[in-house]
Amino acid sequence: MSPDIGSDRSDHADAARRAVAGIAASAVGLALTPVVGPVGAAMAASGLVPIFEQIAAYDKQAAENAARVAQLGAEFAGVTPVDLGSWSAESPRRQALLANVVDAAWRFADEEKIVGLARLLADGIRDDARIDTDRLFVVALRDFEPAHIQVLRHMAIGGNPHDQPPARPVGAPQEWATEHVREALPWLAEGLDYLLATLDGSGCIATGTSRYGTSPWWLVTPFGHGLLKFLIDGSGSAISRHAAD
Repeated sequence: MSPDIGSDRSDHADAARRAVAGIAASAVGLALTPVVGPVGAAMAASGLVPIFEQIAAYDKQAAENAARVAQLGAEFAGVTPVDLGSWSAESPRRQALLANVVDAAWRFADEEKIVGLARLLADGIRDDARIDTDRLFVVALRDFEPAHIQVLRHMAIGGNPHDQPPARPVGAPQEWATEHVREALPWLAEGLDYLLATLDGSGCIATGTSRYGTSPWWLVTPFGHGLLKFLIDGSGSAISRHAAD
């Protein structure tokens, strides 16, 4: 690769990062402004300046996350950042998917969510027919903390030792009573009711009718399996096989 071509691509990437950061700021409505006047003086006197400096650093990191998701999404789809801009400009649905992805990354994203969001964006770039469903996945993922993903993954592929009828192989994901999830993930025990309620509200899990007469028993839904495939390895082969059991 010649130096000129590499420089040109770097310029394109930098332009894309700036553009996506601007989209994020518009979509989420976040803007850091200096605190002035008596209020600013009071904050300085009370020692709150370091806290607001942390908020400013967080805001910068959020913008970087949003830009990185867009850049990764373009790479996964095999297009350039410039192509991504052209692609999104051709349709309001495409713009909406990009805005949803940027919004979700801006709110706060660890590495797992960044990669998952980028895969969802790439999925929509590759196939317009996937955009509406991908947007639903993005909206669900936006409100998930790492603990939500941990619970969902364990319920989908961890296997419930309390629910092993002979017709199914040991370790296959099946039904989960709340107390079984709590037993499997004791470090999340205090927050588990909230985590399960959020997963239920997003459509990732649903209550099933237990063979054992206790309630509620939770099942990972096809929507939940579909979301997980973007968070695990992008192929979804193992998830799809379990979902078909």
